[in-house]
Formats: sequence, structure tokens, C-alpha cells
Amino acid sequence: MWPRGTSRAKILFGSAFKPREYIVRVDYITHVPCLEKYCLVPSYFVSDLASIPKIIPLCSHDGLLYPGSIPHDFGYRFKGLLLSEGPGHDFYFTALTQDCCDRVFTSLNDKANNLPKINKAVEKILNVFGDSSYGQQDISDVDWSVPVY
Repeated sequence: MWPRGTSRAKILFGSAFKPREYIVRVDYITHVPCLEKYCLVPSYFVSDLASIPKIIPLCSHDGLLYPGSIPHDFGYRFKGLLLSEGPGHDFYFTALTQDCCDRVFTSLNDKANNLPKINKAVEKILNVFGDSSYGQQDISDVDWSVPVY
């Protein structure tokens, strides 16, 4: 579910003042089955995990949807992901549609939590309500040495 050798505590750091704000503390690299590529979410990326709807309280607090939410939030913010063919290959930015970002969310969570009905339901919610948060920032404007809000 999480990158080998790391725990959720190392990847996400929640703020006591903004409980739905999380900083990725180490580079988050995972294989995305639907793209057949590896994805990188760099350390210092800040996510609000908004792709986990608050109407699904069972999944929003225990991490069941976190593996797909982090790359999904990155993909929504920048309209794409940093992808690689595999170990030993460079990561490169690839533009993705909103629907493709939603499929990444479902694909990663299907692999991690084995709850395909919940994952598909959340994907449908994202399809309907995600328009307003898609493409908020240009990736070329980012300084990755500090938290990226």
C-alpha cells in the first residue's frame, strides 16, 4: 500500500491547525496499474486529501483511500503527473485529463484496499464535483524546496 520502507506517518504530516492539510514528507513513488507507469509525488507537496469525500467518514480517517488520493490531488492541481517507465528511468511530466486523474485514483486504491465498489463510487463523485479544483497551478512555477500549497 505505501512505498516499501516507509509508513503513512513518514509520508503525511497533518497540521493540528488545519486537520485536512498534509505534507508529503518523502518522495511518494508508486506503480499506477491503469497507466502501466510509475508515478512520483515529490516531497513537500501539500494535499488536503479533498479527493476523499467527507460523506464517506469510514474511509476519510483510516487511510483506506490515501494511496490514490495523494497522486490524484497532485494530478488535479497540475493537470498531470510525474511519470516514469520504471526503476532506473527518469520521471517526466505528463498532462492528464480530469477523467484520467480519477481513474488513477480508483486504480491505485483498488490495488491498495481491495474495495472496488467504494473506490468506483468515489470516482463517480469526483467526476461530478471535481471540476472546480482541476488545474489550479502550473507545475513550472513550483519551487520544490519548500512546501507547495
